Amino acid sequence: MKRFNPFCVMVALFALIIAACSKDDNKADNKPENPKELILEKTSLTLKVAETATLTVTSGNGSYTVKVADQAVASATVTQNTLKITAIAQGETVVTVADAKGKTASLSVTVTGIFAVVDKSVTVENGAKTDVKLQNGHANYNCVCVPEGVVLVSAKTDNVLSVEGLKVGSATVTVTDVQSGKQDIFEVTVTGMPFTISKNSFVLEVGNTEQVAITSGNPDYKVQYSIENVVKAQINGNVIHLTAVGAGKANVIITDAAQQKATIAVTVNGAVAGDIFDVDEGEDENEGEKVVTLKMGAVATGAITIPDEGTVLDASLFDGNKDITSADLKNITKIGDGAFKATTNLKKVVMTKVKSIGVQAFISSGLTELTLPASIETIKSMAFMNNYSLTKVTVLNPTPITITLNTFATSAQNREKRILYVPKGSKTAYENNENWSKNFKEIRELN
Repeated sequence: MKRFNPFCVMVALFALIIAACSKDDNKADNKPENPKELILEKTSLTLKVAETATLTVTSGNGSYTVKVADQAVASATVTQNTLKITAIAQGETVVTVADAKGKTASLSVTVTGIFAVVDKSVTVENGAKTDVKLQNGHANYNCVCVPEGVVLVSAKTDNVLSVEGLKVGSATVTVTDVQSGKQDIFEVTVTGMPFTISKNSFVLEVGNTEQVAITSGNPDYKVQYSIENVVKAQINGNVIHLTAVGAGKANVIITDAAQQKATIAVTVNGAVAGDIFDVDEGEDENEGEKVVTLKMGAVATGAITIPDEGTVLDASLFDGNKDITSADLKNITKIGDGAFKATTNLKKVVMTKVKSIGVQAFISSGLTELTLPASIETIKSMAFMNNYSLTKVTVLNPTPITITLNTFATSAQNREKRILYVPKGSKTAYENNENWSKNFKEIRELN
């Protein structure tokens, strides 16, 4: 009879226990893990058109995909755990992200409207400022004004522009939102501020000056005169400089860029005739006449008036004088040779009793128009030669007096501007006189 070996039984039993434990361990290793929840950095997002945002997938199971419910509103891409959203058009949509385990997460996306200027038309006073509102911009703008120089545009806040009026006028401003590239425009009208000056009237002596301050106005300024050769005005910045040039009364009319006007009434007291002139008894050819001469050291300026008692102007009396602007000859009947020679600023001469005008009496003067009285009998050679500004000559004598061909000689250019006015019924007589007709473009009869 075989003997029972307890040791062998124990070894076999231990082997069975080990095998059973090994099978249990294999079952535990094959048990599936629970998938992670898919979580995004945000659950909602607001963007402006053309704006882009990135978000992080903070939890998930990898291999992410993305889907946009309304692809007309936004687009989306995912790279590893980074989600990129780009706004396309105003509206709302949902972006859904899925992972390898089928987990999903949603992102609500709202896209606000496109960039635009709220205030399409604004008015601002010259020198003042106003605001222009924007919407859906990105706080970085490029502004172009056409024409330049009317307004100055700058950013005030993220969605407000400051517009400053620089000069009266209108301009179109194109605003570009740099980030989105979107553009919009608005119109600006710059109105004038009130035009005011510090003083509106003066009494001056010939040669004196005065200044008037422009206290409010709109550059640039233009100057006009009611009467020429009484006062001259020059504007430097906001100061009007007045210079009295001849006796008389005149209004200085200043117009600003807004077409507003300011008027300065100026009275200029000229020198009394006796202050600069002597009147002496004539000799030789002037015997029996009263000859007018200048006092020693005296200088005639501006608008001059000859003394009533004078009948003859001495030869070369004002030769080369650049300061005379007009002359009233009063009772003068004879103008000496070269009396007004080269008086380049002489624009007007009044002669009502003159009978004789000497050689070169007005040669190279600045006369613009001339009236010869019915009393005129003699005009000598070159009397009005080279008067290149002279465009209107009126002769009150119906019979053409004898003159030379060079009495009114001028340039071809000036001749094309000259008109000769003669008494009614005498046009043919003047046209048939070559020395008269040669230096005028046209001869017309007075009404």
